[in-house]
Amino acid sequence: MPIEQTLPIADIILTATGCKHVIPPSKEIFKKLKDGVILGNLGHFDIEVPTKELYEYAKEIKPLRQNVEELIFPDGKRIYLLAKGRLANLVLSEGHPAEIMDMSFGLQ
Repeated sequence: MPIEQTLPIADIILTATGCKHVIPPSKEIFKKLKDGVILGNLGHFDIEVPTKELYEYAKEIKPLRQNVEELIFPDGKRIYLLAKGRLANLVLSEGHPAEIMDMSFGLQ
């Protein structure tokens, strides 16, 4: 399903592609996001979710808790951005435990 068709119906969007602009940085795309959607990135770096453009488009940004922000758009729609669009699987869990890192490096 194309991303444009997914945005209006998705309750949670987690990107995990490693590709730039999985969610295109345009106001028209932002308007299609479902009210209350949770948006996060699990891919590479912070290139998949257009955070800079989302912040510019938002009329208000409220921190709700550590690494969760509510962005309120001009039309009143709200989205919940995880980890400022950075790698949520690392930021939200505060990194990998030492044991996992030991196994990762030990098996390389």
